[in-house]
Amino acid sequence: MYFGISEGIFPDAFKTVSVIPLHKNGSKSDPNNYRPISILPTLSKIIERHISTKLLSFLTKHNVIESIQSGFRKSHSCCTALINLIDKWLKDVDGGKYVGAIVLDLKKAFDLVDHDMLLPKLDLHHFSTSALHLVKSYIYVL
Repeated sequence: MYFGISEGIFPDAFKTVSVIPLHKNGSKSDPNNYRPISILPTLSKIIERHISTKLLSFLTKHNVIESIQSGFRKSHSCCTALINLIDKWLKDVDGGKYVGAIVLDLKKAFDLVDHDMLLPKLDLHHFSTSALHLVKSYIYVL
């Protein structure tokens, strides 16, 4: 088995996953009360962590991520996102503005990412050819 991050290849063997159902709450006889947990090979997780670190560094360096973005960032959480949001609302209310909110449940947002649209967007942000190949190799079984 040959692979290399710099060559843009994520081996299919590292994508082999065991899925186990984890009970969330409610009746154990209702399948909707379970969420799938994917168990990936350890080496796969190490490579994913390395890629994630490099990706976040690239996105931060090139100002792709908004400064108030909280998801997937060190020292940021749901709490920091809410604090920023409430602070903005209070400033607007103090300034005589109206504040409204539309709340969406995005718990399965990652499942909705259109992979065919993701790659061209990464290309627009000047990802290298090998990085694009790596993402494509990771997402799809080639």
